[in-house]
Formats: sequence, C-alpha cells, structure tokens
Amino acid sequence: MKNRSILAPTLGAIAVLIACTACAPDDPSGTPTATPTETPAATPSSTPSATPTVEPLDLDEPASWTIDFSGVGPLTLGGSISAERVDMTAFSDDSQPEACALVVFSALAEDVPDIWAQPGTDPDISDVLVVTGNGEPAPFVLGSPTTATGIGIGATEGELLEAYPEIASKPGPNPESLTYSVTDGAGGYINFAVDPSKLVESIAISDQSVIPYEYCG
Repeated sequence: MKNRSILAPTLGAIAVLIACTACAPDDPSGTPTATPTETPAATPSSTPSATPTVEPLDLDEPASWTIDFSGVGPLTLGGSISAERVDMTAFSDDSQPEACALVVFSALAEDVPDIWAQPGTDPDISDVLVVTGNGEPAPFVLGSPTTATGIGIGATEGELLEAYPEIASKPGPNPESLTYSVTDGAGGYINFAVDPSKLVESIAISDQSVIPYEYCG
C-alpha cells in the first residue's frame, strides 16, 4: 500500500507536465517574429551631359583664329564692319574710304597677315573677307589665322592638297597663280590663292568660288 501511494502522485505530475508542454508557444520568448520587408531598388538619377566650353576669342592672337565659312576672328561674312571693327585690336585700320570702299586692316605684328573686308551694296556689310600675304606669303606661316585643317597664309600647295584631298584648281586672280575652293554645300566658299612659288598667298571667304581680281575697281 505504501508503494502505490508514492507512485500515484508521481504519475499525476508527469501527466500535468506533458499537458503543459503541449500548450507552450513555439517561441519561448513570447515575442512575435518580424516579417522582413523588401526595400525597393533605388532608381539611378540621370546626370545631364556637360555643355562643351567655348573658349573666348583671343583678340590679340590672330594666329589662334579659325578661318571658316562664317568668317575669320571677330569678322563675320555679312556682318556689320563698323560694329566688328572695334574688336580688331591687333590691327590698324588703314582704309581710304574716299578712294576705295575696301576696308583694310593692317596687322601690327610683322608675322601676321593683313585682313580685308569688301562691302557689298551696303557699305557697312562685308561681302568678301580676305586674309592676304600681300604678295609675300612666306613670313606669315606662323602668325596667320588658319582653317580647321591648319591651312593659313604661307602653307604649301602640298599641305593644302593633303588637307583637302578632293579640292580642284582653276586659274587664279593673278597670272601663274591658281585658285582652290572648298564649299560647305550651302552656298559658302573658302578660296585659296596659290602663287607661283606654290604657297598659299591669300584666302577669301565669300558666297562665290572665286577670288576677286579687283577690290576697288
């Protein structure tokens, strides 16, 4: 009898323990498990492309100027000569309006060629712009404005043909000289006069594929 009285409480305690274990929550700490949330991927921001910086024109260094279909340095084809004259600080104005309508800008530096502006029907609007070696192109090879391909006064005929392989020649404004012309396809021309020594003697920007024979006639 004594042995049964000890066994009965023991079995009862085991039964209670089993029942309580079945009722216990899965998470012993009692803290709810957090559900992970997805973080949306960041959308890359688009950075606008940088605008190319345009270098200001150096009025005191004509050798840095580019000859193109629109003009040379501060002088523009079809532009107002009186308005643009003030920027020709590296030149003196040696025009003689009482004798000739041609506007003559004489370079102050010995290695820079002169530049002429020939008006059209309007005496203030340039119709032709000419960079000229005045018959002696060799001294100006380093101080001359140049085209985008590097052709300026004093360049050789060979350099001209290398820069413009498709260019063709025709008789020039003076005996034994040749004229070569390139066009932008929209009525603009850059004309190169090559003298008998095979050097580029003058460069004319105009709406015609010729270099004038006369500027004051």
